[in-house]
Amino acid sequence: MLIRFTDRTVGPPAGVIRARRIRHLRQDEAVVELSSLPDAEWALLAACASPDWDLPIDASIPQLIAEQVCINPDAVAVVADGEEMSYAQLWTRAGAVAARLRLAGVRRGHLVGLCCERPSELVVGMLGILRSGAAYVPMDPSYSAERLTFMREDIGLRVIVAEAGIELPAGAYRKVIVDSEPVPPADIEADGLFEDDPWAAGPDDLAYLSYPAGPGESPTIMASHRNVLSLLDATRRFG
Repeated sequence: MLIRFTDRTVGPPAGVIRARRIRHLRQDEAVVELSSLPDAEWALLAACASPDWDLPIDASIPQLIAEQVCINPDAVAVVADGEEMSYAQLWTRAGAVAARLRLAGVRRGHLVGLCCERPSELVVGMLGILRSGAAYVPMDPSYSAERLTFMREDIGLRVIVAEAGIELPAGAYRKVIVDSEPVPPADIEADGLFEDDPWAAGPDDLAYLSYPAGPGESPTIMASHRNVLSLLDATRRFG
């Protein structure tokens, strides 16, 4: 998978960024190949990173993506499986997922399952869940029905975001599909839904919770937006 990113503005954004608050610094663009990221979980973060800038850790992941959308919406954000997705497309598709989650009752601090195979759908689902204010819980489609059911029941997941065509075990939860194309704004008001939203996640809110790939039963990682950005910043600084 290739993630393409543009230079960021100096300083952390306050709230979801509006286009009029962004000023261009440079027009040059860098391309980085990500070769060893587990389950594409760092794909969204790589879109925000640049070795020439300090990465603010007192922001949320969606805020940093929003900044890139405002700086250069037509720039390529994700390249996966021979397909390209611009920042504008990524933001719009994730916004449609987030809007569906809000309609399903998902709010800040909730946990939402994420079960996708294609990297592009995984990135859209991740950002959609984070835009809704919730944290995502990776659920590998290759896991057995018993394993997926245990994970859902163990933490009480009421909503799971899944790629179209993936079969999930039956249960008392709602399934939200990651569409290949965004829902028209006339159907779901995705654009502008999260500006000045009191339910938007902050830097100390949970970003994701993950279970071990092996037979372990308890979640092994719980990371806030600040934790994730701090780790990414430290990783960039040391290679």
